[in-house]
Amino acid sequence: AVDWRSRWGKSWLCSATNQGAAGSCWAFAATALVETMVRIEHCLWSKRSEGDLRDGCGSTWAQNPGVPPDEVYAAQGGSAPGALVWAKTHGLADPDCVPYIWNSKAWRPTIDRQGRTARIPDVTFVGTAADQKLWIDTVGPIIAPFLCYNDFGAWKGPQPYRKSANAAVLGYHYILIVGYDDDKGCWIVRNSWGPGSGINGYFLFAYDECEIDQWGKHGLKGVSPDPFTRRRVHNGNLYQSSNGMHHKNFEVLKGGLEVRLYFRDGGTLSWGKVATPLPVVANTLPTKGMPALTSTTYNRNFETVFWDAANNLQHWVFDQKTGVWSTQSSFGGGLIAGYPGFIQSSVNAPGNMAVVVLQKDGRLHHWHRGLERDEYGGQGENWWEIAQGSTGPLVFANNVLMSGPSFVQSNVGENGNLYVVAVLKTGELQMWWNDLNDYTADWLPGEIFGSGFGSTPLCMIQGCPAIGDENTIGNFELCIASGGQIQHWYRENRNLAKEKPEAGKPKQNFGNWYKTATFGKDIRHVWGLIQGSFNFNLELIAERTDGKLQHFYRD
Repeated sequence: AVDWRSRWGKSWLCSATNQGAAGSCWAFAATALVETMVRIEHCLWSKRSEGDLRDGCGSTWAQNPGVPPDEVYAAQGGSAPGALVWAKTHGLADPDCVPYIWNSKAWRPTIDRQGRTARIPDVTFVGTAADQKLWIDTVGPIIAPFLCYNDFGAWKGPQPYRKSANAAVLGYHYILIVGYDDDKGCWIVRNSWGPGSGINGYFLFAYDECEIDQWGKHGLKGVSPDPFTRRRVHNGNLYQSSNGMHHKNFEVLKGGLEVRLYFRDGGTLSWGKVATPLPVVANTLPTKGMPALTSTTYNRNFETVFWDAANNLQHWVFDQKTGVWSTQSSFGGGLIAGYPGFIQSSVNAPGNMAVVVLQKDGRLHHWHRGLERDEYGGQGENWWEIAQGSTGPLVFANNVLMSGPSFVQSNVGENGNLYVVAVLKTGELQMWWNDLNDYTADWLPGEIFGSGFGSTPLCMIQGCPAIGDENTIGNFELCIASGGQIQHWYRENRNLAKEKPEAGKPKQNFGNWYKTATFGKDIRHVWGLIQGSFNFNLELIAERTDGKLQHFYRD
């Protein structure tokens, strides 16, 4: 038996969804396949939009569900394999880009759709039952049609579904097969009628029942996740991109007397470097520390912000189409005093770029950049400090010694609350947070934890949990150098949506923060941290006392 719902003690399927009173089962099955393969191949939650697939294919909810799933029907966008042919060309976006509305609508994706789609290869036909089971065991789920009867929706187990003698035909219906059980003689299938149907949205379906084994089945492998899917699981100068044959390359941006991109091939695991460094103006070099690197929904471009020799922040972009780095802007007014935290947020579409950084007043400043006027009052392709009404820039925190790439937009709150951690002049660490439901809200103080830290950057991500689903709140993972070694801390975020962080020093120990490991030697700084595609491993880049960079990972 194989069951991807809980294989190896982990969760591999996004939350069950409901197609409503629309004949969209084919879009739901195909979408579930794509998002599940992103999870299996890259250890990421990547909820995709059934609306993007259905409306992008040009199909309507009234399409005849009784037509057999032949090639003609597939070409019309009315079958799951046919929809995946369309998705190979156009990709498959997230629900915030194109929501699903059951009674049909025009296809109106956000303007950054191209950069926020999962990309897929050709769909693979899997013929015999033996091959189908082998594929499920070694690759992942498969999509399949069957002839649906009106008693199917009433099934609640425990025996596999078989139609009753008097059941009436409804038409052909697509599902995702997520496993099989030879002892029970059945497929384990995910339906598209919501978590209230079957057992939490899943059914046991008897072999050879209702033509389920009469038609061919299809699978996918080699999917390429979009940057928005990865946005919480990386920070600093280390990024896992979807470049390379396996869509798993590591990218490292090194600063100093030049700024140069290094990469590790996701297949051979060998490191190389891009031949030409960034054409940075000489009087802004050397950089102070390492750049912060990300990939954005602007066509999956790489973007970086770094602290320059003139105490400004430099913003550069690598165009994936032309292969050329170009400067975007310089900002900070010569007042920068720390290493930047740099993200693309979900505010607007494309999401605005945002930075939190220490300035010479000893406080943290929140900067922002977007395409158009937004909720913060900013306008145009420029960086500005976020204003709080008429009181001036929104600054926060006191007695900060150092900032770093520890700025995260979480999946907590309706719009994704912001969190950042910095080093205090006391040698302790403190977290601050911002309720993004109120765009002019103050940053609020959170827990103070740890001790003995110097003027060093710290890296923080929000991990992608191995259990639950895409709505599960992952822990914060933080790494920082201290005494020539690296400390790993995590924050238990199970109750973060219900309990606000405790301001100041917690009453017991460090509150929800826990130190789990101290490792390495001759370490000066930690510059990059990710949770990667290899078995949910944490991986980081540290600078040694001899100036070289070193790669660590936690299995």
